[in-house]
Amino acid sequence: MLKYFTDIIFIVLMICLLVLTTGIHDNRQLISTSMPVSEDKGQQGLSALQQWINEKSIPAQVLQSGYDSLTDKGNTLISVLPATIPPGPKEQARLSDWVRQGNHLILLLAVNDTPHWRNKLNIESLHNTLNRFDLELVELPSGDTQEDIGQSRVALESRINHPLTHNLHSLSVVANRPIKPMQLLGKAQPTSSIILLREKQSQIPVAWHTLYGNGHITLFTVSSLFANQNMDNPQVIQLFENMINFYGNNASRVIFDDIHHVAQAGISIEKSVYMHPLLLLLVGYLLYLLINRIISQKPFIPEILYLRRKNPRLYALPDKQHFAQRISTLWFNIMRQRRGLPCNSKPIWDDFQSLREQDRNMKKIQRIWNRLDAQKKIRLNGYIRKLEKSRKSIL
Repeated sequence: MLKYFTDIIFIVLMICLLVLTTGIHDNRQLISTSMPVSEDKGQQGLSALQQWINEKSIPAQVLQSGYDSLTDKGNTLISVLPATIPPGPKEQARLSDWVRQGNHLILLLAVNDTPHWRNKLNIESLHNTLNRFDLELVELPSGDTQEDIGQSRVALESRINHPLTHNLHSLSVVANRPIKPMQLLGKAQPTSSIILLREKQSQIPVAWHTLYGNGHITLFTVSSLFANQNMDNPQVIQLFENMINFYGNNASRVIFDDIHHVAQAGISIEKSVYMHPLLLLLVGYLLYLLINRIISQKPFIPEILYLRRKNPRLYALPDKQHFAQRISTLWFNIMRQRRGLPCNSKPIWDDFQSLREQDRNMKKIQRIWNRLDAQKKIRLNGYIRKLEKSRKSIL
């Protein structure tokens, strides 16, 4: 096993290198941009919203573990999707049960805006979360291209009389691509959702509200609606205050879903990296090299393996001494044949005088042979390794 130790170490290092280059996101790059978490003071952060909540003496909480920790009723969770650390199926099921029991969910979806933290994320996690609530956000055909157009203010308006749109007149948000026409559908049955906000010029919906069990879900297709870059607009604050009043949870808590975004610098590994095609190809190739190397390392005396298979007891005393003598005789004869010397039944050390000066291992072999010739015990495996090592260095 020690013989192939370097090969095994090489394979492990190559696999680690591929994992590092294909399956790991360095979240410190995400942190340097700005993340949608309650303590982030950058443009995409939610620190201004948290400050306003504290000023209004509304109890607030930061989610420090998964959705399994959500308890009580009448609370409101603010979740920005897609998550940089997507929740698993069990967590999503727990979230849907929590809302159904009488809690409320504000979903801010990065669909009509593309903040930097979203660039390398899988949008599939966004749709998986909606599916848990039997909802589906469908993009309608449009002639507009989806290329970035640079940051610009997009005006929103509401044409319905609803507590959530109370006193809303001129709401605007930052978007960097054309507003996409979307439709919110119920998967099992037609949803009872109402359209809260539309883009003023095109009248494309950007916000919906729907009931889910005993709870409420308010959904926006602009993730940065309540981000720091928009909190200088009194109308944005008015919209959030309307939701707090409508949900009736002045005495309950507003919960920031920070745990599913990167709240501190670190490294996360995608599960799919273990099935990455390049990784599988590299592992297969390296295993092929290792196996080929093992097969190519044929024993210096094929008869060793033959004798071992035919009579394993040769390794047990008293046959062990005879086996070692037989190996030594065969080894010396092969060495003589390679050097054009006649074969003899017993080693003649004078024939190898010049070799002893080249290979220090020959001196150890001679000492072991002398013990063997004197019917003394030897370590057979160590003796065989020395014979092979000396053969390589000489031939």
